[in-house]
Amino acid sequence: MPEKLNRLARALALSGALLTAGLGVWVTQGEARSFLVSGDSAPARVLALADNQGHIGFATGTQKAFLADCAKTLWNLFVPEILAMNEAQRQSLAPTCQALARQAIADSPTNAFAYYVLAASAAAQGDVALYNDSLALSYRTGPSEQWIAAWRVGLAETMHAVTAPALAAHHDHDIALLIQGFVGIEAIARRFVADEAFRARVTRLLETVPPERAERFLSHVRRQIG
Repeated sequence: MPEKLNRLARALALSGALLTAGLGVWVTQGEARSFLVSGDSAPARVLALADNQGHIGFATGTQKAFLADCAKTLWNLFVPEILAMNEAQRQSLAPTCQALARQAIADSPTNAFAYYVLAASAAAQGDVALYNDSLALSYRTGPSEQWIAAWRVGLAETMHAVTAPALAAHHDHDIALLIQGFVGIEAIARRFVADEAFRARVTRLLETVPPERAERFLSHVRRQIG
């Protein structure tokens, strides 16, 4: 395995296949555009809530759908649709998602995804203490949920400069979960190619997972290189 990693590192250096992390956003522009369906997008639905044009109700499925809208909206606040909003509208998105996340948590104190959305909304508003506290609670309440881990890894990487050192082990756990699974593995592979520091972190974690799963992850990396 170390030799394979060394060969892969050389291939990366020769290919120059570094992806743009534009404005610190984890997803690629193509993925971001997939969230923006004209006339019926996640930001539009969040804005409707902010303008009191919509309501979330109490059904678990409905609440989860609106939390997903918030997660997608907060993921990239620099897409054209959001940039086209006026300042008051843009400024309303994160507080609206924060209020939604708090309601979801009040209804279900073990809702790991709601804690993630609360962390993301806090990050968007520059509230570092709430960001770290909420991220810690998401780790605690949903340690093995791969789909939530995929969101958390992106947020923690984007916010690495202010993420509490005490959360590093949880972040590593999420990464190890994703490189062994199926949800989010392509995003991890892309980041592996693009980010040298992240590559070093993942390389260390690859030594701790079963060889066949490490090899499967590396096959995804090789596809990213082309």
